[in-house]
Amino acid sequence: MASGAQELSASRAGAPDTAGRPLPWALIAGLAGLGGLLVAGSLGLGAPWIDLRSLILVLGGTALVTFIASTREERTRTYALLRTNATPLLGSATTVRRLIELCDAMRRRGPRALDAATALRADPFGRRALELMADGLAPDELEATLAAEAATYGEGAVLASGLLRRAGDAAPALGLIGTLVGLIEMLVTLDEPSGLGQGMAIALLTTLYGAALGHVVLLPLADRIEGQAERRLQVMALLRAGARDIIAQSSPRDLERRLNAMVQPDERVKRA
Repeated sequence: MASGAQELSASRAGAPDTAGRPLPWALIAGLAGLGGLLVAGSLGLGAPWIDLRSLILVLGGTALVTFIASTREERTRTYALLRTNATPLLGSATTVRRLIELCDAMRRRGPRALDAATALRADPFGRRALELMADGLAPDELEATLAAEAATYGEGAVLASGLLRRAGDAAPALGLIGTLVGLIEMLVTLDEPSGLGQGMAIALLTTLYGAALGHVVLLPLADRIEGQAERRLQVMALLRAGARDIIAQSSPRDLERRLNAMVQPDERVKRA
């Protein structure tokens, strides 16, 4: 079975990189932007762009389809991954620098230096690595444990992005269903011209809502999750390698050389 990192890389082939700001702000910005577009269009055209029935059909239908198409494990792991991705992410350069500092401190102060590694503790995986180091695991056992936990995170990211992509695919389909509902309402009220406008509004607005929800919110959110997961997996690899070498009593110079080989040239760190 392919690892979570390999599946994640394959799913992101050709996808735009939208992994910038923290995840909750991305979702908030997407929803706010969508609402802003609707309000701006309403003000500019003098037309009511907000229709409750269309919103219920698209939002409720998308949620229902996603619920039916997903397992409880997928929904649970997606929620857990969203919470993890909401925590601050250490950059690769920062991680390398802090690990080298910890290696140097461990040689001078011993295990007591682990308590002072506050920057690494801010990251959930970094905190886990420090806990295992404090437990006195052998280098190979420590690395294997962290590798398994990183793989679990990668698999969760694949599940989460897949669930959001299914929701993103379902939203436009629900919009088209709403279009048919609106057209049927128009046909039923052909003898009443006053009802034609309402039916046409439902037909067009549900199409708009479905396309916007899918392509402005859900699919970009899936891309962002994949991008953030790739960056976190890179940091996890650094933490895993650094923790192993520190426990194996490697020198700070050797650790610096190994970690710098794992990052991009502009992220490499030189000891003072």
